[in-house]
Amino acid sequence: MGEVNFLERVEAILNKHASHEHFGVTELAAEICLSRSQLHRKVHALTGKSASQLIKEHRLLQAQKLLSSTDLTVAEIAYQVGFKSPAYFNACYKDHYGRTPGESRASNQEEPALSSPKSEKFSKPVLLSIAAFILLLIVSAFYFTGSTNKPDEQHTSAKEAEATYTKGQHLMYRFTPESFTKATEYYYQSLTIDTSYTPSYIGLAEINYYSCYPRISKEKSLKAEKHARQALDIEPGFSEGHRILGMIYYQCDWHWEAAAEQFQLALKNDPNNCVAQFYFSHYQTFVSGDLNSARTLIENAKLDCPLFIYHYLLSAEQFIALANYEQALTELASAIEIDNNEASSYWYASIVYQKQQKMALAIDALATYCEKAGLSHKDTVLATFQTDGLGSVYQFIVDEMIKQSGEWADAYLIAKAYALINDEEQTLMWLNKAYDQKLMDLSKIKYDFHFQFLHTHPEFLKLLSRMNLGNYNSLV
Repeated sequence: MGEVNFLERVEAILNKHASHEHFGVTELAAEICLSRSQLHRKVHALTGKSASQLIKEHRLLQAQKLLSSTDLTVAEIAYQVGFKSPAYFNACYKDHYGRTPGESRASNQEEPALSSPKSEKFSKPVLLSIAAFILLLIVSAFYFTGSTNKPDEQHTSAKEAEATYTKGQHLMYRFTPESFTKATEYYYQSLTIDTSYTPSYIGLAEINYYSCYPRISKEKSLKAEKHARQALDIEPGFSEGHRILGMIYYQCDWHWEAAAEQFQLALKNDPNNCVAQFYFSHYQTFVSGDLNSARTLIENAKLDCPLFIYHYLLSAEQFIALANYEQALTELASAIEIDNNEASSYWYASIVYQKQQKMALAIDALATYCEKAGLSHKDTVLATFQTDGLGSVYQFIVDEMIKQSGEWADAYLIAKAYALINDEEQTLMWLNKAYDQKLMDLSKIKYDFHFQFLHTHPEFLKLLSRMNLGNYNSLV
């Protein structure tokens, strides 16, 4: 590919795919026969922008032209140029041009092209200097992106790296030690094919993050951070890199402000990153206590990734905290429809039914939870309730967890069980055990609805202080 025609080729490809909202950096890189990182470096060298920024600004330019040359509505234009929603289009347009699409159409003013909302006139000597500088950047880009390779070779290398990475992804999401080991091998193999293939670094970071669960491992969290930063070194602004860093700072390091910053960067660079939306919603729910912001994020995540069960479970937790029990049940029904073997769906359903004073449904859901979690058959739980009541059922659950897992019993879940029968002493004892064990789920403690009855308890507030979560009169 001739370097002089590079941006023209990019523009032609973007024009061809203008209305495809899912056409992004990966797809553009494949069409132009470069890896994601090579594309990013070349685009940045020639324009000073990331590849994702170039794509977004191209969409906005096409929108501006349509606003001035057609009678299409703003919503129709938004979809025609590849935005997934008119609201997001309006926000991007105003951020770029300084006014809304409606205001732009009303003023009937022409906007400059791809580079910037503002333009300046330069003298001939200045233009010659700029031209010389751009020529230097082109030469540098040619050298650093490995453009001495033939396009077919680059394309083949990127495809091989992607195919190997995909095998790793398939294995990683089985979430077993064996699948993590094999996925790691595929990720490293992918990087031997293309050392700049950033998704493989993210895969390695995710494996180290997920293999920590349920207990924080400083060694693994440091490895996860290292791989995430390797991806960001290659592709600055890579949404997935910031998303992983946010997850690490949130649930492994308890660096609350740093976590929020990383989630915001992830969504700034890719507003449709539904995993980043989920984790930032999780953070807003349990650390910030900002349920309005959390609800917006999780609703967007559900639209972008409608089959991810944990979106619905988090949404249900939010509705329980808001005492909107019918809506919580709706979310739980969706979760069960996606995967009826996920035990936590029934745990939350039991809580909702208890809140609604529907004890027959509550105990049936709790018995189903025990069966799905492998703790006991439903009949045993139902018989325990009939004989000794709800408190005995939760004690039975705790006993079975300790019996089956010993010192690895989930102290945070045990604390939640005791909280549901308002046993302050046992709840606090197990929360402190969860702290000593450095359980990742403890990051939820401040605004987890299970522990609302402890919000004024000195020992509970002391634990929040030890985690640098402040109190209920301060923001983290």
